[in-house]
Amino acid sequence: MLKNRSLWSGMGSGLIIGAVMLQLMNVALGAVEEPQAQEAGALKLEEVEEWAEEKGYRLMTEAQLDELIAKSVHEATAKAQETAPPEAPAPAPLKIVVVLSGGLNAADIASAFYRSGVIDDAQAFQDALRKRNLTGKLRAGYYEFDGPQDIDGAIEAITNQS
Repeated sequence: MLKNRSLWSGMGSGLIIGAVMLQLMNVALGAVEEPQAQEAGALKLEEVEEWAEEKGYRLMTEAQLDELIAKSVHEATAKAQETAPPEAPAPAPLKIVVVLSGGLNAADIASAFYRSGVIDDAQAFQDALRKRNLTGKLRAGYYEFDGPQDIDGAIEAITNQS
């Protein structure tokens, strides 16, 4: 510890000098900022209101602003309800087209139908084909569906069986 005595005394004196300089800077900044704070605090509400009116602004309290916003929202909602167009009829479901090439197995066809939106559950489609022993009777071709189908409708379309 005695070997580093000059190091520790230098560090201690450096810290003390730094703290003193920091305090001097804070005091100097406080002396500069006080007149500005006094000038800003010297404004009266009437002066601010006059300035705002000259510039075209309107001063409000938070409650007045909330009331104005609520009124504007109410008026806009009423206007939107008055000018709302009549409801259009629902569009016809889109046609879904699936082209199945030869050599596809039940899993491939179920995946194609699921990805195109014909069926909701590919595994249930495969299970239904296996249950009815129709996995060998699947036909390749061009299939057009009027929107999503239930599993029975999709099976009937590709096997031509009910």
